[in-house]
Amino acid sequence: MILLYFFGDVTTTLYALRLGYKEGNRVVASILHNFGPLGFTFAKSLPVCLLFYYFTMPHVNMQTWEIAITLATVVGFFATSNNLSVVMKLNEKNESQVSQNQALEN
Repeated sequence: MILLYFFGDVTTTLYALRLGYKEGNRVVASILHNFGPLGFTFAKSLPVCLLFYYFTMPHVNMQTWEIAITLATVVGFFATSNNLSVVMKLNEKNESQVSQNQALEN
Protein backbone atom coordinates (compact mmCIF):
# COMPACT_ATOMS: atom_id res chain seq x y z
CA MET A 1 0.00 0.00 0.00
CA ILE A 2 2.82 2.39 0.86
CA LEU A 3 4.48 1.82 -2.51
CA LEU A 4 1.18 2.56 -4.23
CA TYR A 5 0.92 5.90 -2.45
CA PHE A 6 4.60 6.64 -3.09
CA PHE A 7 4.14 6.14 -6.83
CA GLY A 8 0.81 7.97 -6.75
CA ASP A 9 2.31 10.97 -4.95
CA VAL A 10 5.37 11.19 -7.20
CA THR A 11 3.41 10.65 -10.42
CA THR A 12 0.66 13.13 -9.63
CA THR A 13 3.14 15.76 -8.40
CA LEU A 14 5.24 15.52 -11.55
CA TYR A 15 2.13 15.56 -13.75
CA ALA A 16 0.74 18.63 -11.96
CA LEU A 17 4.08 20.39 -12.46
CA ARG A 18 3.86 19.62 -16.18
CA LEU A 19 0.42 21.24 -16.24
CA GLY A 20 1.83 24.44 -14.74
CA TYR A 21 1.36 23.89 -11.01
CA LYS A 22 3.93 25.54 -8.77
CA GLU A 23 5.05 23.41 -5.83
CA GLY A 24 3.92 25.00 -2.57
CA ASN A 25 6.27 23.12 -0.24
CA ARG A 26 9.54 25.09 -0.10
CA VAL A 27 11.67 22.03 0.61
CA VAL A 28 10.16 20.06 -2.27
CA ALA A 29 10.36 23.10 -4.57
CA SER A 30 14.05 23.49 -3.71
CA ILE A 31 14.73 19.80 -4.41
CA LEU A 32 12.89 20.06 -7.73
CA HIS A 33 14.74 23.23 -8.66
CA ASN A 34 18.19 21.91 -7.74
CA PHE A 35 17.92 18.23 -8.66
CA GLY A 36 14.98 17.96 -11.04
CA PRO A 37 12.36 15.19 -11.19
CA LEU A 38 14.92 12.43 -10.63
CA GLY A 39 16.22 14.08 -7.45
CA PHE A 40 12.64 14.63 -6.30
CA THR A 41 11.82 10.96 -6.87
CA PHE A 42 14.97 9.91 -5.01
CA ALA A 43 14.17 12.22 -2.07
CA LYS A 44 10.61 10.89 -1.90
CA SER A 45 11.88 7.30 -1.95
CA LEU A 46 14.20 7.76 1.05
CA PRO A 47 11.49 7.57 3.75
CA VAL A 48 9.99 4.51 2.07
CA CYS A 49 13.39 2.81 1.93
CA LEU A 50 14.07 3.66 5.58
CA LEU A 51 10.71 2.26 6.58
CA PHE A 52 11.39 -1.02 4.79
CA TYR A 53 14.91 -1.13 6.22
CA TYR A 54 13.51 -0.67 9.71
CA PHE A 55 11.13 -3.56 9.08
CA THR A 56 14.07 -5.89 8.37
CA MET A 57 15.69 -5.16 11.73
CA PRO A 58 15.42 -8.07 14.19
CA HIS A 59 14.35 -5.90 17.13
CA VAL A 60 11.27 -4.43 15.46
CA ASN A 61 8.55 -3.51 17.91
CA MET A 62 5.30 -4.50 16.17
CA GLN A 63 3.33 -1.66 17.73
CA THR A 64 5.85 0.89 16.45
CA TRP A 65 5.80 -0.80 13.04
CA GLU A 66 2.00 -0.65 12.88
CA ILE A 67 2.02 3.03 13.82
CA ALA A 68 4.64 3.79 11.15
CA ILE A 69 2.70 1.90 8.48
CA THR A 70 -0.55 3.61 9.44
CA LEU A 71 1.06 7.04 9.45
CA ALA A 72 2.78 6.46 6.09
CA THR A 73 -0.49 5.21 4.59
CA VAL A 74 -2.51 8.17 5.86
CA VAL A 75 0.08 10.73 4.72
CA GLY A 76 0.41 9.01 1.34
CA PHE A 77 -3.35 8.89 0.88
CA PHE A 78 -3.79 12.59 1.62
CA ALA A 79 -0.79 13.64 -0.49
CA THR A 80 -2.02 11.64 -3.48
CA SER A 81 -5.62 12.83 -3.01
CA ASN A 82 -4.51 16.45 -2.82
CA ASN A 83 -2.37 16.04 -5.94
CA LEU A 84 -5.26 14.45 -7.84
CA SER A 85 -7.48 17.36 -6.82
CA VAL A 86 -4.89 19.84 -8.11
CA VAL A 87 -4.48 17.91 -11.38
CA MET A 88 -8.25 17.84 -11.96
CA LYS A 89 -8.52 21.60 -11.33
CA LEU A 90 -5.60 22.29 -13.67
CA ASN A 91 -7.14 20.09 -16.36
CA GLU A 92 -10.45 21.96 -16.04
CA LYS A 93 -8.63 25.30 -16.24
CA ASN A 94 -6.63 24.21 -19.30
CA GLU A 95 -9.75 22.87 -21.03
CA SER A 96 -11.57 26.11 -20.30
CA GLN A 97 -8.71 28.14 -21.79
CA VAL A 98 -8.65 25.95 -24.90
CA SER A 99 -12.42 26.40 -25.32
CA GLN A 100 -12.08 30.17 -24.94
CA ASN A 101 -9.26 30.29 -27.47
CA GLN A 102 -11.29 28.25 -29.96
CA ALA A 103 -14.29 30.55 -29.48
CA LEU A 104 -12.10 33.61 -30.13
CA GLU A 105 -10.72 32.03 -33.29
CA ASN A 106 -14.21 31.49 -34.66
